[in-house]
Amino acid sequence: MNADHYIQVTKPLPILVNGVLNERQAIPGKKYLVKKENKDSYQITIGNVTGEIPKVCCIDVAVKRKPKMTVAWLYGRDGHFDLPYNGLNASDLGLDVISPTWFHREGDPARPETIKVVSKGDREFVKSAHQKGYEVWGLIADFNADRNFTVFTSDALIEKEIEEIVSFAKDLHLDGVNIDYEGFGSRLREPYNRYVEKLSTRLKEEGFIVSDSDAWGKCYDRKTIAKFVDYVAFMAYDETGRLDTIPGSTGSLPWVEEGIQEFLAMGIEKERLLLGVPFYTRDWQEREIRADCESVLITAWEDVALYQAPQLTAVRHPVEAKTLLPLKSVKDGWYEVAKDGETLYLPIEKGRILKAFERLFIADKVKPLFAKDIAELKLTVDGSVTFDAHCGQEKFVYADACGKRHEVWVEDTVSLGKRLDLLLQYDLAGMAAWALNQEDPSMWDVIKEKLK
Repeated sequence: MNADHYIQVTKPLPILVNGVLNERQAIPGKKYLVKKENKDSYQITIGNVTGEIPKVCCIDVAVKRKPKMTVAWLYGRDGHFDLPYNGLNASDLGLDVISPTWFHREGDPARPETIKVVSKGDREFVKSAHQKGYEVWGLIADFNADRNFTVFTSDALIEKEIEEIVSFAKDLHLDGVNIDYEGFGSRLREPYNRYVEKLSTRLKEEGFIVSDSDAWGKCYDRKTIAKFVDYVAFMAYDETGRLDTIPGSTGSLPWVEEGIQEFLAMGIEKERLLLGVPFYTRDWQEREIRADCESVLITAWEDVALYQAPQLTAVRHPVEAKTLLPLKSVKDGWYEVAKDGETLYLPIEKGRILKAFERLFIADKVKPLFAKDIAELKLTVDGSVTFDAHCGQEKFVYADACGKRHEVWVEDTVSLGKRLDLLLQYDLAGMAAWALNQEDPSMWDVIKEKLK
């Protein structure tokens, strides 16, 4: 079997498609796989378009391995964006695909006739991005559980919505569409499979690339969804989320690797798996708690209750996250605790034990912190920066102007590099970052060094 043939162009060149110059340009420094060699031209694919470029403007390049795909989501509420880094081209930055958050649903779930997909897409942005060597995948999202239920259980709404998305993608001349529906629960597992199958089939009929953003949740049948799309983006961040009780890593190395292994064990091909990486972390304002006796801290924030008996069918008693309760015993997956003179029960996975007189810092408030802002904040820290070898990243604490203690788990070139090493170890298709313009610019040097 012949080795793959890669080329580079000596100057920016639009590809020729059916005798017509296309807005998509091949750019110097980027490696292109030759699909077919003709007498005077090479056939290459850029995004979802295949065309010709003249041989006289190309040079052969040797590659040790296939370049990895790099994707970054571009988030904004109004949909109006500038190209990254004042129009730096795709090769110079090290980014292949920009995925703007352009499509979303609106409408009342109780009035299905009001539900529609709205586009904030910018045709001029797509054109400019193509001329700089980028692909553009529009993102479609909805996090409203009731609206998701209304759409995914209605064939008529699904067909209407699919045609709306396809029409927007065609009008904008996109290369692909990224699907990102979240928070709809396991009741929609099968309906969502059917939705993704229908949407992906229709988009592929029109020649678009389809990717799915896969968050953690029981609602996703990842193995089935992967059969319908071109790429699955494993969102390997928010291991410790904004609602968690105890501050921690956005995505520790063991947790990320476990997720990769889980996806691959499902039979999802490594060539179609994108590793999600964070360009952000969180700044946790903390408060100290102290257990006067052996106690249980309720760490869960979702579906939290105490039970009259150690069984999920027992009468439930409401309780708030971060509540500290005296521990009586531990048995068969349940904590036995005391509250208001009663003996009640908490599933073990919903809390953690604090020993008598143990002190612990828990989250009081939290705010996002972009990677590009961490270095400046670290300058204010007095000797508290430590490296957590288990998680593969630095962390530090500091006091704000009011004397409040804060904790930060650092996302920088070191933590990013270790995640990309995992990507290479498992030979995945590439990375997908949330989100463009949140990163420290030096992160792109690491991305180019390891993936390009």
